[in-house]
Amino acid sequence: MKTNILLPLFLASVLLSSCAGIGQSLLTAPGLKITNVRVSNLSLTNQNIVFTLGIDNPNPIPIPLKGLSYNLDLNGVEFANGFNESDISIPAGGNSVMDLNIEGDLISFIQQFGGVKQGGLDYNLSGDIALLSSSLRFPYTQEGRLTLGSLFNIFK
Repeated sequence: MKTNILLPLFLASVLLSSCAGIGQSLLTAPGLKITNVRVSNLSLTNQNIVFTLGIDNPNPIPIPLKGLSYNLDLNGVEFANGFNESDISIPAGGNSVMDLNIEGDLISFIQQFGGVKQGGLDYNLSGDIALLSSSLRFPYTQEGRLTLGSLFNIFK
Protein backbone atom coordinates (compact mmCIF):
# COMPACT_ATOMS: atom_id res chain seq x y z
CA MET A 1 0.00 0.00 0.00
CA LYS A 2 2.86 2.39 0.80
CA THR A 3 4.28 1.85 -2.70
CA ASN A 4 0.97 2.87 -4.29
CA ILE A 5 1.03 6.19 -2.41
CA LEU A 6 4.75 6.89 -2.75
CA LEU A 7 4.99 6.35 -6.50
CA PRO A 8 2.54 9.16 -7.47
CA LEU A 9 4.21 11.52 -4.96
CA PHE A 10 7.63 10.69 -6.41
CA LEU A 11 6.43 11.24 -10.00
CA ALA A 12 4.79 14.55 -9.07
CA SER A 13 7.98 15.82 -7.43
CA VAL A 14 10.05 14.83 -10.48
CA LEU A 15 7.62 16.65 -12.81
CA LEU A 16 7.55 19.78 -10.67
CA SER A 17 11.31 19.95 -10.34
CA SER A 18 11.77 19.54 -14.09
CA CYS A 19 9.33 22.37 -14.91
CA ALA A 20 11.98 25.01 -14.19
CA GLY A 21 14.33 23.45 -16.73
CA ILE A 22 11.60 23.14 -19.34
CA GLY A 23 10.50 26.76 -18.82
CA GLN A 24 14.04 28.04 -19.11
CA SER A 25 14.57 26.17 -22.37
CA LEU A 26 11.31 27.63 -23.79
CA LEU A 27 12.11 31.22 -22.81
CA THR A 28 15.00 33.26 -24.12
CA ALA A 29 16.95 35.02 -21.36
CA PRO A 30 16.11 38.71 -21.02
CA GLY A 31 18.92 41.05 -22.01
CA LEU A 32 20.25 43.40 -19.35
CA LYS A 33 22.34 46.49 -19.97
CA ILE A 34 23.53 49.19 -17.58
CA THR A 35 22.47 52.53 -19.03
CA ASN A 36 23.64 54.78 -16.18
CA VAL A 37 25.63 54.56 -12.94
CA ARG A 38 25.63 57.21 -10.27
CA VAL A 39 26.40 57.62 -6.60
CA SER A 40 23.24 59.00 -5.01
CA ASN A 41 24.36 59.17 -1.40
CA LEU A 42 27.77 59.40 0.20
CA SER A 43 27.69 59.88 3.95
CA LEU A 44 29.58 58.74 7.02
CA THR A 45 27.22 55.82 7.51
CA ASN A 46 26.48 54.53 4.02
CA GLN A 47 26.91 54.88 0.29
CA ASN A 48 24.24 54.29 -2.30
CA ILE A 49 25.19 53.45 -5.88
CA VAL A 50 22.32 53.42 -8.39
CA PHE A 51 22.60 51.33 -11.54
CA THR A 52 19.90 52.20 -14.09
CA LEU A 53 19.21 49.01 -16.01
CA GLY A 54 17.58 48.52 -19.38
CA ILE A 55 16.00 45.07 -19.59
CA ASP A 56 14.96 43.70 -22.99
CA ASN A 57 12.44 40.87 -23.43
CA PRO A 58 12.99 38.97 -26.70
CA ASN A 59 10.08 36.59 -25.92
CA PRO A 60 6.57 36.66 -27.44
CA ILE A 61 5.03 36.89 -23.95
CA PRO A 62 5.39 39.50 -21.17
CA ILE A 63 7.80 38.63 -18.36
CA PRO A 64 6.84 39.78 -14.85
CA LEU A 65 9.92 40.20 -12.65
CA LYS A 66 10.19 39.26 -9.00
CA GLY A 67 13.50 41.10 -8.82
CA LEU A 68 17.26 40.86 -9.24
CA SER A 69 19.87 39.25 -7.08
CA TYR A 70 23.19 41.07 -7.27
CA ASN A 71 26.86 40.91 -6.36
CA LEU A 72 28.85 44.10 -6.80
CA ASP A 73 32.65 44.07 -6.84
CA LEU A 74 34.61 47.33 -6.90
CA ASN A 75 38.22 47.02 -8.08
CA GLY A 76 37.96 43.25 -7.71
CA VAL A 77 36.80 43.34 -4.07
CA GLU A 78 33.25 42.48 -3.00
CA PHE A 79 31.37 45.64 -2.03
CA ALA A 80 27.75 44.51 -1.65
CA ASN A 81 25.32 41.72 -2.45
CA GLY A 82 21.62 41.15 -2.00
CA PHE A 83 18.25 41.01 -3.69
CA ASN A 84 16.36 44.00 -5.12
CA GLU A 85 12.61 43.34 -5.36
CA SER A 86 10.75 44.65 -8.38
CA ASP A 87 7.17 44.64 -9.54
CA ILE A 88 7.73 45.53 -13.19
CA SER A 89 6.62 43.50 -16.18
CA ILE A 90 8.67 43.59 -19.35
CA PRO A 91 6.31 43.65 -22.34
CA ALA A 92 6.54 40.98 -25.03
CA GLY A 93 9.26 41.98 -27.46
CA GLY A 94 9.79 45.20 -25.51
CA ASN A 95 11.90 46.66 -22.75
CA SER A 96 11.67 48.31 -19.35
CA VAL A 97 13.95 50.41 -17.19
CA MET A 98 14.56 49.87 -13.50
CA ASP A 99 16.92 51.28 -10.88
CA LEU A 100 19.03 48.88 -8.87
CA ASN A 101 19.90 50.62 -5.60
CA ILE A 102 22.94 49.15 -3.89
CA GLU A 103 23.92 50.30 -0.43
CA GLY A 104 27.38 49.66 0.97
CA ASP A 105 29.19 50.46 4.17
CA LEU A 106 31.75 53.22 4.66
CA ILE A 107 34.72 50.93 5.37
CA SER A 108 34.23 48.98 2.13
CA PHE A 109 33.87 52.19 0.15
CA ILE A 110 37.01 53.75 1.66
CA GLN A 111 38.98 50.59 0.86
CA GLN A 112 38.04 51.05 -2.79
CA PHE A 113 39.18 54.66 -3.05
CA GLY A 114 42.71 53.56 -4.01
CA GLY A 115 41.34 52.99 -7.51
CA VAL A 116 40.07 56.53 -7.77
CA LYS A 117 43.66 57.72 -8.22
CA GLN A 118 43.62 56.00 -11.61
CA GLY A 119 40.48 57.87 -12.65
CA GLY A 120 37.72 55.73 -11.20
CA LEU A 121 36.60 52.38 -9.86
CA ASP A 122 36.17 49.25 -11.97
CA TYR A 123 32.94 47.42 -11.19
CA ASN A 124 31.58 43.97 -11.88
CA LEU A 125 27.83 43.58 -11.35
CA SER A 126 26.47 40.04 -11.57
CA GLY A 127 23.48 38.07 -10.35
CA ASP A 128 20.21 36.56 -11.50
CA ILE A 129 16.99 37.95 -12.94
CA ALA A 130 14.17 36.24 -11.00
CA LEU A 131 10.75 35.83 -12.60
CA LEU A 132 7.51 36.25 -10.64
CA SER A 133 5.54 33.08 -9.82
CA SER A 134 8.36 30.85 -10.97
CA SER A 135 11.65 29.40 -9.90
CA LEU A 136 13.18 30.52 -13.21
CA ARG A 137 16.31 32.63 -12.95
CA PHE A 138 18.48 34.05 -15.70
CA PRO A 139 22.10 34.99 -14.89
CA TYR A 140 23.66 38.30 -15.94
CA THR A 141 27.09 39.95 -15.70
CA GLN A 142 28.02 43.55 -16.52
CA GLU A 143 31.38 45.28 -16.12
CA GLY A 144 32.39 48.89 -16.39
CA ARG A 145 34.01 51.84 -14.69
CA LEU A 146 32.70 54.44 -12.26
CA THR A 147 34.54 57.59 -13.30
CA LEU A 148 35.54 60.42 -11.01
CA GLY A 149 32.73 62.51 -12.50
CA SER A 150 30.06 59.95 -11.61
CA LEU A 151 31.54 59.41 -8.15
CA PHE A 152 31.47 63.08 -7.24
CA ASN A 153 28.38 64.11 -9.22
CA ILE A 154 26.38 64.02 -5.97
CA PHE A 155 28.15 67.11 -4.67
CA LYS A 156 26.76 69.38 -7.41
